[in-house]
Amino acid sequence: YIRSLPTRLEVTEAGPLGPVTKAFGPLYGDAFCNELETFHRHITNGTRPLTDLADSRRDLALMAEIIETMKEGGGR
Repeated sequence: YIRSLPTRLEVTEAGPLGPVTKAFGPLYGDAFCNELETFHRHITNGTRPLTDLADSRRDLALMAEIIETMKEGGGR
């Protein structure tokens, strides 16, 4: 993470003929501020983000599993 370094977001989704990638950016603002503004927009507009709390929990569980495997020597 480097403050105010231009960031680019790529989202790959399943399309009817295969994966479809959309690119957003470059964004020149602070990455945390960009996330906070997007979160605020979802709250005020009543929309749901593509990644919800359940997705975040699964990601954290997966990362914990990966870390545990690395500790056990499975990542060599």
